[in-house]
Amino acid sequence: MKTLTCACLLAAVLLAAAPAFASGPTYMSNGQTPNNSGSGEGRVDPLQGTIPSKDTCEQWLERARQMTEPSNPYLAERAHHEIMLAHEALADGDEHECKRHVAHALYDRT
Repeated sequence: MKTLTCACLLAAVLLAAAPAFASGPTYMSNGQTPNNSGSGEGRVDPLQGTIPSKDTCEQWLERARQMTEPSNPYLAERAHHEIMLAHEALADGDEHECKRHVAHALYDRT
């Protein structure tokens, strides 16, 4: 009897969810899916505008310096640590490692 009740409950849940799975995403004329704001833009990248398009780590560090500190003390401390590691990597001549640390700092400050 318990198995039959569970099976009926599972069937009811699947039937209720079927219409949601049946309809696919709607697309606008430009190929993007609309979001709830009605602006017609796709998903918003939380890091958009935080990582500079310039290629040197010094410029990335400047951008990180211009950003405001996060209100969360843990994130602020973590961002400072990443900036320190970026400066060390830059001093060692490792541009890639420097950028990686700055990217982590920028993420913590967003």
